[in-house]
Amino acid sequence: MSLGKLSAGLAHELNNPSAAVVRSSKELAKHLKYVPDKFKAVIRIEMDEHKVDRVNAILFDSVSKGIQELSMMEKGDLEDEILDWLDERGVEDSDELAENFVDFGIGVEQLDAIAEDTDEEDQQAVFGWINQVLTTERLVNEIEDASQRISDLVLSIKSYTHMDQAPEKVATDIHDGINNTITMLNHKLKGSNVQIVKNYDENISQPEILPSSVNQVWTNLLDNAIDAMDGENEKKLTITTSQDGDFIKVIINDTGAGIPEEVMDKIFDPFFTTKPIGKGTGLGLENVQQIIRVNHNGTVDVASEPGNTTFKVCIPVKSKA
Repeated sequence: MSLGKLSAGLAHELNNPSAAVVRSSKELAKHLKYVPDKFKAVIRIEMDEHKVDRVNAILFDSVSKGIQELSMMEKGDLEDEILDWLDERGVEDSDELAENFVDFGIGVEQLDAIAEDTDEEDQQAVFGWINQVLTTERLVNEIEDASQRISDLVLSIKSYTHMDQAPEKVATDIHDGINNTITMLNHKLKGSNVQIVKNYDENISQPEILPSSVNQVWTNLLDNAIDAMDGENEKKLTITTSQDGDFIKVIINDTGAGIPEEVMDKIFDPFFTTKPIGKGTGLGLENVQQIIRVNHNGTVDVASEPGNTTFKVCIPVKSKA
């Protein structure tokens, strides 16, 4: 069941960036078909070398800065300014040009500078060429970002499972495993609108653990916490790490409904679950206890009340086996 959840979530997470790559690639191929006509219009222009350099400097300065982070209101106001400027000069495709120019930080001041160095009859070709370069840059960035997202997900899967490593205890950054687990559960976190708060102590030691097994601990505890907050108004999942002498402590707190006091002493029993039939197997917390207490000589403690459930996992820094 857990594997099915993770597989479904990963399929969803991988589908978005892969679809973006396909979409942007098709747009880029379509876009590049218009390059010869734009280029033909540009090479007919006779411009002084220094003027060409100044226009080039404006263009490639905007490309190097990349797409600007703007609010919808800021973007709308700037687009209106540029639309008015372009329409006053009769520049075609002003809507498309305005959107691209604003995104890449080209404003009225830069347009004035370009117009000053360009003859009026050549401005359509120059602005069209600039727009062509910016559109190409945008599509390439979209493909790069989506491809990087896919690469990050695959790397997280590999790190999460440690499928390229022998099953032996190794000194491991505990945060890597937690972060990879969050990545694995990202689809469920977003779907449930859960806020993640990380209070990591970056200076703690690296405990000697079985990374893949311990990742199963984080998976079970985080997955349970998400389910426990279903239907709650406040959905906050807080993960805190610290070191206490020879032990690493990981505290996972959620704002869910809590564990009833009458079943508290049963939650680590095999096949016991408070989840509805078909949603839980009753083996998650039993597995957590087996991995931490038996395989790592650590401890697992829980405290719960409505709106505040905390699991505390303590793992020794040095392995005894």
